[in-house]
Amino acid sequence: MIKVIISYKAKKVVKIEISGHAAYAASGHDIVCAGVSSLVFSTLIYLEKHKLVQMKTLERANHIQAVFDTETEISKHLLQALIEGIQLIQHEYPQRIKIMENGGDTYVKI
Repeated sequence: MIKVIISYKAKKVVKIEISGHAAYAASGHDIVCAGVSSLVFSTLIYLEKHKLVQMKTLERANHIQAVFDTETEISKHLLQALIEGIQLIQHEYPQRIKIMENGGDTYVKI
C-alpha cells in the first residue's frame, strides 16, 4: 500500500511524505505506483526548477519526503493539484493508497 502523509500548518502544506508500494502489479509494471510517482516527481521537479518554493527533499527506495519552508500562490495551487491527483487515483484504487492528513505541528524537518 502507498501511504501519503500531508502535513499542514496554518492551512499551508508544510510536508508531503509518500512511502510504500501499491502492489497492484510487479515492480516496474504497476500503474498505481507509476501514476503517483509521475504526479509527485513532476510537481517537485517543477517547483524546484522554477524556484517557486524553498524546500528540502529526502529520497530513498519507495520513499520520498518534501518539506516546504515557503509558499507562493503558484506553489499552493501546484501542491493542491498534486493532492487532488493522488485522491483521484485513490478513488479508483482505494485498497492501494492511504492518505492521511494532520495539522503539521509534529513533522520532522530534514
